[in-house]
Amino acid sequence: MLTPRETAVSVVDRSRTGVVIADRWSGHARKIFLVAIAIMAAYALLPGRLPALKKELITGFRSLVVDSDGGQNAADLRARHDEVQRWFSGKPVYGEVVDGGVGATYPPQSFVVLWPFLGWNTLSAARWLWAITSVAALAWLAVLLVRGSGASTYLERMFVALFPLATHATGVTVGNGQLIIHILPPLLTALIIAHRKPTGWRSSSAVALLTLAALVKPTISVPFLWLILFLPGTVKPFLLVSLGYIGLTLFAASFQEGNLLSLINLWLTHSGMDPFIFDGGHANLHSLLVSLGLHQWKLPASFFVLVALGIWTYRYRRQDLWLLLGVTGIVARLWSYHFMHDNLLIVFSEVALYRTVRQRQLADSTRILAAVLLALSLLLMLPPPSRLFLVWRAGEVFVWLSVLVFLISQAMKSSRAAAGVSAPSVPLFATESSRPQNE
Repeated sequence: MLTPRETAVSVVDRSRTGVVIADRWSGHARKIFLVAIAIMAAYALLPGRLPALKKELITGFRSLVVDSDGGQNAADLRARHDEVQRWFSGKPVYGEVVDGGVGATYPPQSFVVLWPFLGWNTLSAARWLWAITSVAALAWLAVLLVRGSGASTYLERMFVALFPLATHATGVTVGNGQLIIHILPPLLTALIIAHRKPTGWRSSSAVALLTLAALVKPTISVPFLWLILFLPGTVKPFLLVSLGYIGLTLFAASFQEGNLLSLINLWLTHSGMDPFIFDGGHANLHSLLVSLGLHQWKLPASFFVLVALGIWTYRYRRQDLWLLLGVTGIVARLWSYHFMHDNLLIVFSEVALYRTVRQRQLADSTRILAAVLLALSLLLMLPPPSRLFLVWRAGEVFVWLSVLVFLISQAMKSSRAAAGVSAPSVPLFATESSRPQNE
């Protein structure tokens, strides 16, 4: 581990400001980490007393399994449970009012994936099962993020592990019974395995099965399919995913009247009629177009963004996986209809920023900018003050776009860089306990 003095002088292309910041960080890193971890852990784990904190993690789990006085919680999970039950009973779900909702908006394959959670049990049992599997999924995701971040000290690992926990989006997701917590861990695991260039049928099948599970909500997972397709050595997993998706769709269609084409037509038609989807959701390309009165351009615009991401992914497919994940995660959050619960897609870019901060071969200005963007991203994942709601949301999108531009530029710089052995990363977030006592 480098000493504070070595940390302050070992970075290439140092500026005077960078030296001062590095020196200050070296002296106060442990205290800063402890304060940040305390704030994040308190938000994630302590029941909120203020209205703005009513959807922190603990309250979200309470809402998931217990109804409030005079009201019903877990609205999304209720709707999914009813849809899955109706689907496998041969009852129509598209365009039908389900449990007070507006009918199903998920493709046929999704109901097969959801059956193990919702298809065989009562609603009460399904809520408890969803709560238990949500805890497991969050733990799984936290472990993957910590390993991917390269965090080397206990405080660093705890800090990164709190990324998906200390967010308003996670509490909202849990409380409503949304799907993203169950999607990100298998999706990320599949991409990590795919990055290792699976050659055998076992590893390729694992990638395919995990990806098929993540495709339960296509607006989240479809942009990541470019990585399955274009990462070196992943043609076999992509073919298995394609065949598996077709097979699950045909299997699902066998439980409904009519042929597959009519079911897909019903799905597309009634999904577009959903008032929430029609209005564009929150902080994405669709909501922007709706605000401009350009409803008819939503699908063409999403298709254009998806194709552009595919071209970019192919061009930079050999770059750092977390840079690719960070860019894809932000695009996945912005390209189509989403609400705030899908803000969890931003955690990939936060890990990419964290990894950038730790790379000593980069210029100080780059590492400092990455640290600032990371701090802003984490701050804006907290619930917005009621009086600053619109400003907070605008700042949220501005920071996401800034991070997107930053990560794209890092991939471009890395691609242009001369070949050679990279210098080992420096734990810029090193704590006093991790430093040698003697220089």
